[in-house]
Amino acid sequence: MNTAKRQLLLEQLLHLADLSNSAKPFRFAKPWGERVVTEFFAQGDQELLRGLPQSAMTGRSPNALEKLQIAFIQHIVKPTLELTVQKVPEAQLLLQHAIDNIHNWHECMRESQHLQEHSQVQPQHPPQVQPQQPQPQPQLQPQPQPQHHVQYQQQHVQHHQQHHVHYQQQAPPSSPITAAAQRMAPPSPSPSRHHPQ
Repeated sequence: MNTAKRQLLLEQLLHLADLSNSAKPFRFAKPWGERVVTEFFAQGDQELLRGLPQSAMTGRSPNALEKLQIAFIQHIVKPTLELTVQKVPEAQLLLQHAIDNIHNWHECMRESQHLQEHSQVQPQHPPQVQPQQPQPQPQLQPQPQPQHHVQYQQQHVQHHQQHHVHYQQQAPPSSPITAAAQRMAPPSPSPSRHHPQ
């Protein structure tokens, strides 16, 4: 291998280092793929806010993560590794990881589509409301008043009657109020007389 080819191979290996996340086991490739696509989406959002045309691979769409990773491995990572393996056979393991990750991303996309189909809101019928039976109202029992309240009410009524009798005795016979009160008052029962046998 001459110097020019050696220099080209070294440049190729350096370029593969930048693409190495897609050629790692899927438990490492998946989170790095998610980070890259998140960065792409953030760029596309800013381009829309500024009224600029969106760059390639920066638009949000269903299953964009899986589609971008599959296309990137198929068209960039896998062909580059296939050429590298011809000169560096040790890179065969990286090529196998890349091929496996294509299948892994396809499986992720199928699972995501399955979840999207089953997460659609199904029409719901309104629940049937059963008429409520009227609840019997509790019977309120009169509470006995304290003894001092009863005594106070009796004293108040007695005082009012005495005041009313006193007012009738003091009012002049010619007063219209007295005359009207006498006309409206019910006749007092006459005391019964007992005749001796």
